[in-house]
Amino acid sequence: MYMKGKSNRGSISFAAIATIVATMCIAAPAAHAAQTLPSTWERGMNFTSWTAGGYGTDSARTNLRELAALGTDQVVLTPTWYMDTAQSNEIVRDAAKTPTDDSLKSVMSDARSLGMSIVLKPHVDVHDGTFRGEIAPADRGAWFASYDAMVLHYADLARDAKAQTLVVGTELTSMAADTASFDALIAKVRSSFDGTLTYAANWVDGAEQVAFWDRLDAIGIDAYMPLSTGNATPTVETLVAAWKPYVDSISNLHARTGKPVMFTELGYQSLTGALDNPADASGSPDPRLQAVAYTAALSVWRDVSWFQGISWWNWEAEPTGDDPAGSFSIAGKPAADILRVAQGGTGVTPPGVERSGMTVPTGASVLILTVLLGLAAVFFLRRRRTVGPQAPTPVETAPVSASGLAALGFGRDVIGVRPARPVLTLVENPHASRSPYAAPALAPVTQVAAGTLPPQLAAACQVPTGFGRGGHAGQPSTPGLPSTYHGVAA
Repeated sequence: MYMKGKSNRGSISFAAIATIVATMCIAAPAAHAAQTLPSTWERGMNFTSWTAGGYGTDSARTNLRELAALGTDQVVLTPTWYMDTAQSNEIVRDAAKTPTDDSLKSVMSDARSLGMSIVLKPHVDVHDGTFRGEIAPADRGAWFASYDAMVLHYADLARDAKAQTLVVGTELTSMAADTASFDALIAKVRSSFDGTLTYAANWVDGAEQVAFWDRLDAIGIDAYMPLSTGNATPTVETLVAAWKPYVDSISNLHARTGKPVMFTELGYQSLTGALDNPADASGSPDPRLQAVAYTAALSVWRDVSWFQGISWWNWEAEPTGDDPAGSFSIAGKPAADILRVAQGGTGVTPPGVERSGMTVPTGASVLILTVLLGLAAVFFLRRRRTVGPQAPTPVETAPVSASGLAALGFGRDVIGVRPARPVLTLVENPHASRSPYAAPALAPVTQVAAGTLPPQLAAACQVPTGFGRGGHAGQPSTPGLPSTYHGVAA
């Protein structure tokens, strides 16, 4: 977030104040996610690739290690086959887009070496853009013959790779109405693969329409139901309440079938409209809203005994680096820290890897940090020469994590830079209360004199203009923010 303001020699820039406050506002949801998920919870992530060899690349291996550091213990692989049109009877590989079997075997081997369980979840897409839940093949029998061949191929691959789960269909609403055909397919798969079988229904209403849950081991739902609240900046509590109708419906479905439930997909784009239409949102970038949505979902489902876990959408095997700031990915965003804390991850990033998933030379990062520290030293010496002795100034400190900074456009670890606009470094304050949001092993804090929060930022972050100092020196704590994120008076 950038806002223009006056900058005087010897005083902190308006942009630096904005950075502190925006980061603290983004950090607020972490207080709700401090509780680690149950040990039985499946900590899944849809690990996606839309190129033939993408799963077998060094980038995929690096990003898989980063997922493991996040606490993810289940990787969901999504090889996609294609129909030409919604009426096509044949489903085929796309030579450029469908992951090869060799690349899948490679990523499954890598996942096993990291202690991750494996889910194979084949998808069907349509070249003309039709949603897979609305396909209408001219010959349904021919379509099922083609589809069965695809699924049985991955059943064999899942068996050989010792996968835990195979998903026999994803969001195929128009075809799932053919219960007899799915019953026959499931029986064939059982003869080849003895792991867990599920189907990924589209939304709760799609799951309610499925009539073959009795043939499967668990109910799978791609849970992109809207959570509209009428509030552009909802709290975690507001979203927890918005979940209630869906919780009631899913509870009834569980009671009717006796099957455990898992979310085979759930995700939110970091956009202002993400809650109105989670599957295809619009709006401006809003990483804080994504973090709040993650926190609410974890709060709703973590203690439900028959709920098995969430496989989030998505983490790319080959991030391009040019994904819009409002993508589903949580890499480099506050939601990553929310998930890391809940999943009990270490938060350790592999050497030379940014939170975006793109690699950079480690030596270059060290050089950048050295240059920044040198600039900070020059600034400090100039300030001492030009300003002269002053009375001690109360300061605010902001314990933040690397991905909290990255969400605001800053670089790796503790560096805070935008083009032609250097700002001060912000890292964890070791003297403040330990925050569950702060990543481990960060350097000492840089303290920044904040003074009174500008009214524009107060409005943007929904905190009062008189920004308190956590109760120190008689100042009231700032409402709406956890006390661990308040400053410590110098």
